[in-house]
This record gives sequence, structure tokens and C-alpha cells, in this order.
Amino acid sequence: MSNPVLIFAATRWEVSPEIYQLPNTAVILTGMGMDNAYHVGAHCNVPLHGERTVPLPGQSLFLSIGFSGSTHESLRPYDIVLANAAYPITYSKRWETKKEFKFPEWNLSLYHNTPFEKSRVVWGRIGTVPRVIWLTRTKKILGNAGGVCAVDMESCAVARAAQERYLPFLAIRIILDSIDEPLIGWRPWEFPSRVFKARKILGRFVSRNISHIVS
Repeated sequence: MSNPVLIFAATRWEVSPEIYQLPNTAVILTGMGMDNAYHVGAHCNVPLHGERTVPLPGQSLFLSIGFSGSTHESLRPYDIVLANAAYPITYSKRWETKKEFKFPEWNLSLYHNTPFEKSRVVWGRIGTVPRVIWLTRTKKILGNAGGVCAVDMESCAVARAAQERYLPFLAIRIILDSIDEPLIGWRPWEFPSRVFKARKILGRFVSRNISHIVS
């Protein structure tokens, strides 16, 4: 990778040790939620020029990684979503998608529907929601109404910070729960077991592929 990559993740549970060893990268933990992710992304150490933000020499990349929930019936746990477009999704009386943040496509289409270990990789849209989505019916509503294949709580905020700084953005998210799995009622060891497995798979994918994707 010739260009600097800033890797944003909500928590350390989403970053495998090997990601910290990647050359020419920095891992930034934002905390959960859109507000935290945007605040950190907007104030990270990228040089400013007057009132406009300019990229680092050769451009840097804002990369959002971590867990996501499926909002499409074809996506199963441990599938990996590559996204160059992110929607903020709000809720007052109903779920509504706001302005999309969209970026260059890199080589994402080349990875669509390809296998990785026992999972597969898809190219799609990420929706960023203000709170954890616990119920299967809500995930189905978001998938149908929002046109997104997965949801998280940070990616669109990182994308917004990148756009304001005229920098490219990419999300690499791994599915933790399928559309028909509620996030309540998991057996005591089922959730942490899935978290550690998902983190390991995501780490291997990012480590092996990021230099090819952004080249």
C-alpha cells in the first residue's frame, strides 16, 4: 500500500492483532455510535490547509471495519461486505434513509460473490443506524426500505468525515447476525464465540486483501 490508510473500528473487539501489524496504517478506535465515530474521524491527525482539508501526500484512505447485521436474506454470519456507499438511517416515527455518502468504487466489483475461506464476499450498501438492531422484523424493514444489505453504527459517520476532508472511504464489514436471528436470547457462550471467530476472519481478509483493493 503506497497510500496511508486510517482504519476506524468502534471497539478493540473488532480488530484482530494482525491488523495492527499492517504497514502504512493506523488503527483508530472510535467508540460505538455515529456521534463518536464522526467526532474522531473529523479530528484525527490529517493536515488542514486554511478552511479546507487537504489529503496527505498521495491521498490517505478512511477504512471502516467491524461487525454488522444482515438486512438481506442471502447474507449469513461471517460473510464479508465491501461498501463504498453508506446511508445514515434515522428513526423518529419510522425508519428513514438520509443522504448517501458514495465514493469511488476501487475494484470492489471484482470481489462480488467471491469465496473467502468458508464465507463469501459481497459488494453492497451499508446503512448506519442510531442504535443496536435487536429484532428480525426491524432488520427486514431496513433491508426493504433502505436498500442496504447490512447495518452498523459507525460507517456513514466515518464516510462523512472522509468526504469533508476530500478523502476516499471504504467499509469492510463482517456479518455477525443474519436477518432471521434476533440479538436477544443467545446462549451465554454463543455470542462471544461468534465475535472472536468473526474478528479472526475479518482480520485475515483485511490483511490479505487491502493492498489489492485500494491499489
